[in-house]
Formats: sequence, C-alpha cells, structure tokens
Amino acid sequence: MSPEGLPKKGEIEVKMFGWKTAESGSILSTEGLGPCIGLLIYDPIRKKAGLGHWPAASSFAQSIRNKVNGFVSQADREVLKVYLRGGRINMGDEFDEGKKTDRKTVLDILRETGIDDSQIDTEWLGDSLQNAGMKINVDSGEFTYTLNDFTHDYLDK
Repeated sequence: MSPEGLPKKGEIEVKMFGWKTAESGSILSTEGLGPCIGLLIYDPIRKKAGLGHWPAASSFAQSIRNKVNGFVSQADREVLKVYLRGGRINMGDEFDEGKKTDRKTVLDILRETGIDDSQIDTEWLGDSLQNAGMKINVDSGEFTYTLNDFTHDYLDK
C-alpha cells in the first residue's frame, strides 16, 4: 500500500460489491456490468482514480456515499471526470423501478458531493442481453468501455 492507502501499481481489477482506488502507473478495471452499476471517478491532476461495481446500488447507498466522499474530499472537484456504465434495464422486467432507483441513487450521491452533471459521462445499458466493462489508464486518463453480447459469450458455449 502507498502512504495514502492506495493499492500497489499495476493491473487492478474491481469485483462485484467492490471499490478500489489506484494511482499513477496503474490500470483500473471491472467487467460484467449488466444491471450492476460501474462508477469511475478520475482525477487528472493527482493521477488517481476510484472505481466501484455495485448491484442494487440503492441498497448500498451509504457505502457508495462514503467511498465517493472519501475520494472527492481530497480532490479539486472541478477537474474530476466521472463515468457511469451498466445499469441495464430490460423492458418488462419486474425489477425495472428498482433499477431506475439505483441509477438515480448514484447520480444523486455524485451531485451531493459537488460534482456537476457536465462532468458525468453516463451510458446506461438498454434493453439487451449485453454486459459491459470499463477500464482506465490512470497515467493517461484513457478510458475504455467495452460491450459484450451475453448471448454469444455464455449461451453459445
């Protein structure tokens, strides 16, 4: 661990229910975002990033709030870049309202911390069988978003 409690440099993968931070020299990533929500916050000045992967984000609102507040409190809010991915809603799904609430919960938490909507790059998954991955090179700030066809990846095997 670094002095600020950040993980060592290199490839850092965030699993479901996880939140990790990384510093310069690291690549931070998560996969399998379908209905789960991926939240990535990048600070281009400090060369640091935080990435979380949550199902049912509204059920984990306080934990998400604590993680976001901890990261944002050490940064100049005006320079932060935020990416939201996943959050798939399938039309006719009996859990549609809960998933919409999860999306709103994460956006509300970001706004509470002083992050402006213009800083938030949001691309929710629609009615599909896709899942997504997200990755950031903490040195360059290069953000990569990938879509995978669930049907092809899992059902064709």
